Amino acid sequence: MIVRVYRCTASQNRETEVANALRETTPLIRAADGCLRVEAGRRLVAQTEEFVVVSEWRDLAAIEAFSAVAGLGSVDEPFFPDRMVGLIEAAMVEHFEGIETQ
Repeated sequence: MIVRVYRCTASQNRETEVANALRETTPLIRAADGCLRVEAGRRLVAQTEEFVVVSEWRDLAAIEAFSAVAGLGSVDEPFFPDRMVGLIEAAMVEHFEGIETQ
């Protein structure tokens, strides 16, 4: 299992729009072949608002296939649907090998 962590910072005064865009985007990710789970959240930090999307994937190949469909050049590129252009100041994505805990 691969854990994909996407973090972004909303542009000033665009926090509500980013939250709404994530509500629209997460079902697209959830529907992708190989996506096992996806959750989104946000937290206030000083004067900015950070968001996170954590998804679990069957394997890296599933993320690569999703990235290709999304038009990304690499699995390390954040997924920016047209709805989020102009709403985000910065974003990053990281991948982690899942560790069985149960």
